[in-house]
Amino acid sequence: MFDFLRKNKQEKDPDPDIVILSRPGPTECGGTTATQDRSAPKTIESEDMILFDVCSAFHPAIDAQAPENAKDRFIFVEAFAAKAGENAFLYLAKQTIREYDQAPVCAWALTRKDVFPDLVRLVKEYDFAAQNGFFSETHGLPQNFGGHAQIRYASGEKIRFSDNRAPIIPEEAGTRIAKIFTRAIESAPKDLPDDAALTAIRFEETRENGAYTKAALSILPDGTGTNRKEECYEAPTVYQSQTPVEAETIAAIRKTIRNSGILAWADLPKSEYRQNEAKRLVFVFRNGAEITVSGDRLLPRALAGAFFDLELELSTRH
Repeated sequence: MFDFLRKNKQEKDPDPDIVILSRPGPTECGGTTATQDRSAPKTIESEDMILFDVCSAFHPAIDAQAPENAKDRFIFVEAFAAKAGENAFLYLAKQTIREYDQAPVCAWALTRKDVFPDLVRLVKEYDFAAQNGFFSETHGLPQNFGGHAQIRYASGEKIRFSDNRAPIIPEEAGTRIAKIFTRAIESAPKDLPDDAALTAIRFEETRENGAYTKAALSILPDGTGTNRKEECYEAPTVYQSQTPVEAETIAAIRKTIRNSGILAWADLPKSEYRQNEAKRLVFVFRNGAEITVSGDRLLPRALAGAFFDLELELSTRH
């Protein structure tokens, strides 16, 4: 009976290019779900890369008695590069055997340096496209045990694959990626406005039914602030409120801005999966300059939550 149902579901799969390689049975707890997209190309013609988003764990033996130089081998690398106007937004997280009991070391930068030619060569050299379209998830495994890759080209060509149970790229490729990103982040960062010069942050959201939320945090010279909020759930009723914000909260907001690099997100490409065009944050500076960031930007996973954190701070907590 279960075999019949399973076969019937496969025959009705809406995408004939997706081949199910394995999946848990209806009474199985855990197991592995793996698919292959037969339409995913194994050769990429374009050399104009616009996105590189690769994350992989590695499994070298962690030995406290190992030679010092062996302890610099990577056990985790996550790298993200996306074109942002005439610049590139880069993010790198890395962890070595020496740091296995610590959180990964993370850094980001908006940079003038073009890292994409180096990444195009690396992707070809290690033949990332050979895995294109393969996705595997083994249920119950810990975070950062395997990895994922998403690479885009201006031609529309893509490389996408993931496996959470094993490294998805060679350790040597991970080392090369870390070096490319480290050099770029350190060599030519583009200066961003100082968050100390912020005088206001606005959050705006419009909904399909005409409802909206607006919040404006004014930052005062003494480090405190005032948050003014206006909400409409059903016209014509509008709710307004005004709340003082402590200096400690303002300092935490500034820290979120610095750590996430959100002031560099404005020119990043849109995400294919998360559509929050109706949400935006506007950062206002002492000299009158403004930076607007919408909620649908393509971002490394480790930083993406900063938008929601600031939205929550302005629209809910105050």
